[in-house]
Amino acid sequence: MVDFSVEPSRLAGFKLDCQDVKATFTSNANRLLPRVSLPTATEGLLAELVPAFQKLQRTLSDAHQNDAGALESFATDLGAAANQFHATDDRNAASIDGRVEYAGSTGFGVTRFSGLQLPVLLDVEDSTYVVRQVVTRSIDILKPYDEHLGQAIGIKPVADYLTPLVADWEQVQEIGKRIAVLGINDVVAAQGISGGTNWVQTSWSGEASTAFGITATSLAAAISERGEDLDAVGKIVENGGVLLERLVYNQSLGLLGAVTQSASFLNFNLPMGVWALLGDGVTQGSIRSQIFSSVELLKQNATTRHNAIKSAIERISGALNYEPGQGAPSYNAGEFELPTKVAIDQGVKRYGYGSGVWWQDDPASVDVRV
Repeated sequence: MVDFSVEPSRLAGFKLDCQDVKATFTSNANRLLPRVSLPTATEGLLAELVPAFQKLQRTLSDAHQNDAGALESFATDLGAAANQFHATDDRNAASIDGRVEYAGSTGFGVTRFSGLQLPVLLDVEDSTYVVRQVVTRSIDILKPYDEHLGQAIGIKPVADYLTPLVADWEQVQEIGKRIAVLGINDVVAAQGISGGTNWVQTSWSGEASTAFGITATSLAAAISERGEDLDAVGKIVENGGVLLERLVYNQSLGLLGAVTQSASFLNFNLPMGVWALLGDGVTQGSIRSQIFSSVELLKQNATTRHNAIKSAIERISGALNYEPGQGAPSYNAGEFELPTKVAIDQGVKRYGYGSGVWWQDDPASVDVRV
């Protein structure tokens, strides 16, 4: 028989500690995880992230359930070992592995691990959603131009670029923050398991202690690694969300500014969106050149911004494809540098011939704080 030592009060205490870690860990996860998702009714380009968020949600839910089950098993085994401390070390080791069940009663005190942390992690508050307003107000002003521009220059600013952007883009940043908090939940739980295991083993030796230590240390390491991984995933999603907000804002204001930009030719003061329709009929070469250059710049900028939005969505989607134990995506702040915020003339645009005003647009009604 191999010699061993054990302090049953610590085993009994760490049993309660494992139960408390499980309860806090599970409570935090159950509160946060359901909100790591976009509404199923999400439309447009943002809807491309719905299945990616759902996948991460399922992955983490399965992992949390497995971890909670392991903690409950630890608690059961520790209690059994404490109640049967008088048995052989071999039988205690079997108890830790769950191969033998004991029905015992405690006749000793309980000593708890003083380093245990059981934080109640708060959810991330919802943002004020304003990006949608920028997009919809731009659509309201540009919609009358859409069909005619589609025929004249081959793109419809509203249908091709703005309608797919009608969404609450701020949700992405919020979810990224929640993912990071879930990472904190993992790290704190892992620290409790690891620290408590080291503590209980200072007064518990033998094969049973070794068997428990190997299993508990392995679980703590896996949970801690996942927590660090989720910190990186959370940063990618959060900062990717901030980038998307700016890109969507810039697309809305950029198209609005380009189409409604006042241009005076031949005593007519008209928006560039109208001159684009008239370009082929303008006989003066210099005027035609200015119109076509403005149209080409509008199309290039719209395409560039659209591609940037798609690229950011793909980067976030890739991070959400995370699987524990398979390596996490690396966060690089340089990937998420914000482009300069598009600024347009906020004055009321009056269009007509000479001093006469035929109609006017008010771009200032579009620009809200983003």
